[in-house]
Amino acid sequence: MGEVGPIFRLNSQLVEKMKLEQIISFITEADKLKSVKRKNYNGTGDRLENSAEHSWQAALVGLILSDQLAPGIDVLKVVKMLLIHDIVEIQAGDTFLYSDFNAADKFLKEQEAAKSIFGRLPEQQANDLLELWMEFEVGNSRESLFARAVDHLVPVINNFNSGGKAWRENKVSYEKVYRVKSQVAGMVPEIWSIIESLIINARDLDLFGAKD
Repeated sequence: MGEVGPIFRLNSQLVEKMKLEQIISFITEADKLKSVKRKNYNGTGDRLENSAEHSWQAALVGLILSDQLAPGIDVLKVVKMLLIHDIVEIQAGDTFLYSDFNAADKFLKEQEAAKSIFGRLPEQQANDLLELWMEFEVGNSRESLFARAVDHLVPVINNFNSGGKAWRENKVSYEKVYRVKSQVAGMVPEIWSIIESLIINARDLDLFGAKD
């Protein structure tokens, strides 16, 4: 029992140094991302995925592809971006890429959510993550363009593997997917090549839900 006192005093000092209450508040809020359902299915097509799963998968894909497709890129920065890019959906909700929405309104709503969620952290960490989130959204660096391209790629892989389940259920056409995803060509041409091949193959397999 003689050791308990010093250990607790050390932990108390550590808690103060880390501002642990703020960090736990952020972690608790971030956990809610697991409850945000997307309109996309997981790769097996047996259930809708949640936004936390998507963020993890995107970060993993970014990590794996970076060596081959973006040598010299700041991989840690890419992974960080992909882990936090959709955290705003806890408050702003998920926006289906192929739905009709106002991009400016969506950005403002998500920006407010980012300030609120990251604002739970100690000031420097909050500012750093908000800046990183903004960089991803604006796409003004090599890392952010790569991360955004990966974010576009992952749902296409899952849609292809699930037999186009989300495309079919939401009546999304090949033409619309091609049109929306073609923006990736200006981000990372190599990733666009992968996406284009997948959606052309999906068209040939009749995996889409409508025709324009």
